[in-house]
Amino acid sequence: MPKSSPEFTNPPLVETVLGVQFRRLPRLRNAHLGAYWKSLGPEWPNVADAAPIDPQYERFDAPVVPMGQRLRLTLSSDPASRLQIRDASTSRMIQVQNGRFHLNWIATDDEPRYPRFRTNLPVFLEELERFRSFLNAERIGEPEFDQWEVTYVNRFVRGRDWGSPADLGTLLPSLLGPLPAHGGLAPEVPACTWRFVIAPQRGRLHLELENQPRQTESGEEAAILKLTARGPMNEGQPTIEEGLKLGHDVIVQSFVEITSREAHRKWGRTQ
Repeated sequence: MPKSSPEFTNPPLVETVLGVQFRRLPRLRNAHLGAYWKSLGPEWPNVADAAPIDPQYERFDAPVVPMGQRLRLTLSSDPASRLQIRDASTSRMIQVQNGRFHLNWIATDDEPRYPRFRTNLPVFLEELERFRSFLNAERIGEPEFDQWEVTYVNRFVRGRDWGSPADLGTLLPSLLGPLPAHGGLAPEVPACTWRFVIAPQRGRLHLELENQPRQTESGEEAAILKLTARGPMNEGQPTIEEGLKLGHDVIVQSFVEITSREAHRKWGRTQ
């Protein structure tokens, strides 16, 4: 990866996630998660429950089974829970469950622009260390991290970034190419997924493209492009910080390569 990453003054980025996965801690209960939230203090006043995220592993020693073909069976006397804890500005969110710790940045009216990875990474590492200190203080155990994960969510607004669905082939030329619009065919926003190996088997990059309909009559229609990079943290694999930096670099470089130069000019590319 190059030493300097391309940057944009007005990117279509609306959300980022830095996260780690760890092996379930037998002593960690939902009540502990609530106590952890209270330990964060008044800077994190907002909390909500969410369904837990299933464990995901990037393996290279067995075929990848499509998500829709996986059988899930969970038996537990302690229903799992995921807490979503937001700060006062609601632009940062800690997501924690038994097995995962994430830090989200979410675009808001007060903070519409991404504060950059070099700003977010130290915040994530600081909050992760605070979570580890809580676990140790409560004698719950030391988490064994097994995977790092980075996600960037981009929102391409209709009327600003594209006019008709056929224009998405111009916006994302290396992914879509020209979309058919002849012989009575009228393309819609495609729902697509792509998967790439981060050589040499350091992880994978997952791309998802989907349509976001207008939420209200006066709202905006958009195409959502989500890029997720994640990889293992076994022996000989990157540390948490190294993995997150690798994931960030892969996502940024891939985003630049799959989007058009015309779009880069609109978003104000500076490097």
